[in-house]
Amino acid sequence: MDKEIFLRTIFVDKLRNVDPNSLGLWGKMNVHQMAEHMVLAFKTANGKIKVEEIITPPEKIQRSQEFILSDIPFKENTKNVLLPAEPFPIRNANYQEVLDKLEAEIAEMFRVYDEKPDLKLRNPIFGDLDRNLQIHLLHKHATHHLKQFGLL
Repeated sequence: MDKEIFLRTIFVDKLRNVDPNSLGLWGKMNVHQMAEHMVLAFKTANGKIKVEEIITPPEKIQRSQEFILSDIPFKENTKNVLLPAEPFPIRNANYQEVLDKLEAEIAEMFRVYDEKPDLKLRNPIFGDLDRNLQIHLLHKHATHHLKQFGLL
């Protein structure tokens, strides 16, 4: 399946009829917290969250970007060193509004790259990413979380 179509149309759809309090097969976030987490991921990918520092050593960036392009999934319980041990508390109590915001941030990412096809935006772990790398990373990230909640 086309990864762009998946991100634009399928990802959020799969979250629409899920109990937001559902817990995953692994990890500590519930579905609602994961949706808010993904809003932040897309805000990073569309430039609304500005990233200055790349925490991955420069000599490992190429390998990490090769991982993004591979079919190797994120492992269960993959730890993001930028996140606290406990999930962030829910910021918006209305789950459907969070999903609407997620859809908007996804659309914004594509709009930004449509306007500036040569743009690269910084990811704190994977480095400077162009449109293709962003799509691959976010598809990998989204499918990881859908699997976490038994939605894929």
